Amino acid sequence: MNLDYTEIEGYEADDIIGTLSRMAEEAGMETLILTGDRDSLQLVSDKVTVLMTKKGITEMETYTPEKVKERWGVSPEQLIDVKGLMGDSSDNIPGVPGVGEKTAVKLIQEFGSLENLYDHLESVKGKKVVERLSQHREQAFMSRKLGRIIRDIDMQCSLEDYRRKNPDLKTVRELYHKLEFNSLLQSLEEKIDQPQAYWDDKVVAEELKDEDQTARFIAALSENQNTGVLIAADYHHPMWAKIQHFYITTGDKVYHLEVGEKTTYKLEWLRPYLEAPYLPKVFHNAKFAQVLLKRYGIELQGIKGDTLLGAYVYDPSFDGEQLTFTVQKFLNRTIEKDNHLKLASQILPSWETILERLTLDQLELLIDVEMPIST
Repeated sequence: MNLDYTEIEGYEADDIIGTLSRMAEEAGMETLILTGDRDSLQLVSDKVTVLMTKKGITEMETYTPEKVKERWGVSPEQLIDVKGLMGDSSDNIPGVPGVGEKTAVKLIQEFGSLENLYDHLESVKGKKVVERLSQHREQAFMSRKLGRIIRDIDMQCSLEDYRRKNPDLKTVRELYHKLEFNSLLQSLEEKIDQPQAYWDDKVVAEELKDEDQTARFIAALSENQNTGVLIAADYHHPMWAKIQHFYITTGDKVYHLEVGEKTTYKLEWLRPYLEAPYLPKVFHNAKFAQVLLKRYGIELQGIKGDTLLGAYVYDPSFDGEQLTFTVQKFLNRTIEKDNHLKLASQILPSWETILERLTLDQLELLIDVEMPIST
């Protein structure tokens, strides 16, 4: 994806961030650290700002030196002294038993550092507090050491190595396909100009204008010649949908028949084709087409394939209800869902690609089980 990342054996991510932020400070650069880890607040300075997540990325808080002082009452550098006293159970840092956040902050506010605190232990108020501090002196300094972010790693790199680069769009696209990020994929496809094996941007189309022309088209079809069929309707449920457009593709051309409420008689022109069992047809959601056409008095026959079912058998987690997503997944091509002409041109290529990707067991499941049950 052309994103730089760094990992160094023996060091945590905090240490790498701390070292890089120091390098940036020394170079006079402004640094913004986005994190949910409160330990990073010790890095805050005039050049380093921490953007702390509170509720995901929907709610964040910006920490400058002034903000740290306002929130904790101490400077960013002193936060590590506070941790040395109060500890941090989430990081297995013990601190001084019995010394909580309130007491730790108060002590560092008064004495400035662990060293000065222990140099003037006699000045600390509260007998029990003094006893605890005395008994756990080594533990306090060890806790501070454990909590301190290392900022002097030998990175063996320069800040220039991390300059932002243009993303590897092809790799990103493959990842989006794998994770089914369909909306992001549509936006990404607009940036990529890659020729596709099954795509011709100039779709050859022919309008079916009368019954004689339609009859000649049907007569010219060869037995066992696969054709792709796309029915555009005004509703997603076949029991209430009304047919608006009919698209039939032979692979090299798409034939279009416009059907309106007052011109449903045109469907009779296609009846010989739709009811011919010897003319194999590939649909996207054949069940929808079968139920819808039955309402118009047409008994659909010759269903050879269904890209919706094929995509489901190949990947049951894939949401391929819309043909546009199936085309994206199997042909790496984005087409707007309302561009029926171009979508129709991709039905046969999609079906062929699905068949190529299916294992023998999946193919048997599709042909012998899913297709018969569905239709």
